Amino acid sequence: MTSLSGFRSLKVKTPDGLGIDAQIWGSALGPEIVFVHGMLQCHLSWSKQVESALAQKFRILTYDFRGHGGSDQPLDPSYYNDSTRFADELQAVIETGGFKRPILVGWSFGTRIVTDYLLKFGSDQLAGINFVAPAISPNPDHYGPGIKKLGQTRDTDFAKSIRGNREFLRACFFKEPAQEEFETMLAYNASVPREIRRGFGRPASDTESVQRLLGSLALPVLISHGLEDQVILSELSRWLGTVIPNAKLSFFQESGHAPFFEEADRFNSELEVFAAQAN
Repeated sequence: MTSLSGFRSLKVKTPDGLGIDAQIWGSALGPEIVFVHGMLQCHLSWSKQVESALAQKFRILTYDFRGHGGSDQPLDPSYYNDSTRFADELQAVIETGGFKRPILVGWSFGTRIVTDYLLKFGSDQLAGINFVAPAISPNPDHYGPGIKKLGQTRDTDFAKSIRGNREFLRACFFKEPAQEEFETMLAYNASVPREIRRGFGRPASDTESVQRLLGSLALPVLISHGLEDQVILSELSRWLGTVIPNAKLSFFQESGHAPFFEEADRFNSELEVFAAQAN
């Protein structure tokens, strides 16, 4: 996963003036999928999707959201604690990529960005949503011990923050990735400055407006979660399945926080079926 190929690079300008790195993969005429990564991650997180058979059948868009990967990294916390900025950013990525009616696949914090988008722009321009290990519950009991490791990555003590990076990344997996893969992940996790990590200070997506929104969704929704997830417990997805009408739940027996990586073949197959049905 260290050197992905076969994509067209795209530079997106957000309404608040940031440069966002995006990538377009796959079939020019296929149904559309937009992937939104999680905290401290980047588009490389989706290597097992963009280098799979999905890219032969679908038009795929990935991007590094603000502060992450190759995108701009302003240190001012105001860029990271306003949900409308994330909504506008995702909309700018979709529009610049020329995507018309995509499925949004959000992972972990990326699911909050998806809800930011829904709150501002609604769901009329979407074909469906795949929430992966969603981070959109008001209940602290839905979050596992691994979430505390994320807090440690923000420590003002540099050595402690490095240790936090390593331990948080390990907490994301039921079975640790191969050494080269883990080292690559650790590199892009550590590339997010601590000042930016601390800038993500807005409250969890636990407002009544979010829950009303999710409860009114009429488009197809798939919720994917690893049963061994120690960052966000699978109970959260079970609860979310009672909130979203007609949501389909899929649990991965051998996965932690990243089922799209740990059980990629099954994840990709289910996403392909879901996308075909949604379109």
